[in-house]
Amino acid sequence: MVYSMHNDYLDQEEKALVEGIYQLPIGMFNYVGLGALALDPHSLTHAWLAACVASTVATLFVWTAMSRGLALAGVPFGGWVSTLVCLAGSAWFAYSGQWLCAAVMAVASIGILAPIVPSVWIFTVMSRPIHVKYRIAKRLFGTEFPFEQDVP
Repeated sequence: MVYSMHNDYLDQEEKALVEGIYQLPIGMFNYVGLGALALDPHSLTHAWLAACVASTVATLFVWTAMSRGLALAGVPFGGWVSTLVCLAGSAWFAYSGQWLCAAVMAVASIGILAPIVPSVWIFTVMSRPIHVKYRIAKRLFGTEFPFEQDVP
């Protein structure tokens, strides 16, 4: 089953909380990557590895300690907040003449780095056979979805 923000199974608050859980490790990847690049703009590999480790730890943590409070804490890690932080980092790197770092953060701001973020893959594997966001809702709210009976 494909997930849509327009689904009728969850209300707006529940959808926002699901996004908070899902986005927290992605935002962690972006923020740690930004911080690592700020410390050493010449080491993209080290920044990527640090971001991967932070994202993986955050993914495993939110999966095991999933709660409404944690979902609310995840809000600053996603959506427009993360976009603005990444764009601000991109602008700072551009101002500093670090063009590659500026480009990486600009790309991160619009989500193009998602395929290399560990949480995207980990969540997908741990959520099978249903979409990760439905699995998060199921774990967070105990929601039973009518399509689950059709899923092998």
